[in-house]
Amino acid sequence: MRTTKLNLRKVARAVEKAQRDFIQIAGKDAELHFERGFVNEGFTDETTKLWAPTKKPTGRKILTGKTRKLKKGFKRAYNASWTKCTVYNDVPYFDVHQEGEVIYRQPHARFVDRGDRGRLVGRGTFSIKTRKENMSREKFLSKEHVRGSSFKMPRRQMIGPASLLERRTLAKGGAMVYTAMKNASR
Repeated sequence: MRTTKLNLRKVARAVEKAQRDFIQIAGKDAELHFERGFVNEGFTDETTKLWAPTKKPTGRKILTGKTRKLKKGFKRAYNASWTKCTVYNDVPYFDVHQEGEVIYRQPHARFVDRGDRGRLVGRGTFSIKTRKENMSREKFLSKEHVRGSSFKMPRRQMIGPASLLERRTLAKGGAMVYTAMKNASR
């Protein structure tokens, strides 16, 4: 009869290391999965739920501005025992896009430049300057009042439970633990 000697401490250490590595890999995979939504212009679970289009076409993809802050804002946080990874986005306006909210703009006053020739100059007096005077002119601004308004930001989900991501992650984790146990028992 043939017997094999199994060092359980060695296997336990290998499985613990595989678990820690798996949590890091799973966090990175989740972060990449959510970033991929910006390429697909939608949230991918079993299928891709496309985001609502913008009102005015800009020539860019949806939610992709000049700085790409929303896409670059995904971060990972691990708990102290390395058993959980949380993916979040720290951009201040992320929640408005994620949940879709009504944005209220307060009525306010702004100052507007009136052009090169005619300007409002003070208390109702109007001045027309020549081109030479305009070259070295001070800016004369008029005060305009802007009405309060509101608009509904459509919901564009970027982060959430995704069964496709979960299946891929669990398969990868199971394979990592199996490989660690197999290698440790040799």
